[in-house]
Amino acid sequence: MNDSIRMIDPKKLKSIYKIMKKDFPSGEYPPYRVLRRQIKEGVQRGYLFLVDKKTAAYAICAAHPRGGCVLVSYLAVMDGMRERGIGSAFLREIKSIYRGENLFVEVERPQDARTQEENASRERRIKFYRKAGFEMARDIRYSIWNIPMHLMIFAPDRLKNSEICRVLYEIYLPLLGRRLMRMMEISCP
Repeated sequence: MNDSIRMIDPKKLKSIYKIMKKDFPSGEYPPYRVLRRQIKEGVQRGYLFLVDKKTAAYAICAAHPRGGCVLVSYLAVMDGMRERGIGSAFLREIKSIYRGENLFVEVERPQDARTQEENASRERRIKFYRKAGFEMARDIRYSIWNIPMHLMIFAPDRLKNSEICRVLYEIYLPLLGRRLMRMMEISCP
């Protein structure tokens, strides 16, 4: 497998955004114009994972303004290319790009799934991230856009829960703005 990674050109984001709308439930991604502006301004970074020069996966990441922590907001493998190790290879590349930094991912809670199929899909995501070295954040209640989530962390620095809560707030503030920060709820003991 001949693979490579490259940044998403903001001018070509529209084609990825159309796929994103199919990969993620409505309400879990920003409007196109907002995402395009954020990528153009560097608030978020988009990555494509190419296999044999064909787009196989994409990810959108938001780094903490002072560095050290990154939220992998969206990561998906293209339909028809799943179950081939592409997601794992792509995640290794992302971890390499952000080497030494704490990475966060949000995973919908399996216990809130409406169907067995949805539950199984969420369980597979959790297993995927665990296999990649991510751990479940313990004792943190977290939701975004009124969707309860599990927060998983790949943390070389072993952050305390209070630090995790502060960092996520600081990552989301430039993404949502003060007016929409109420759409994120996080509580740490």
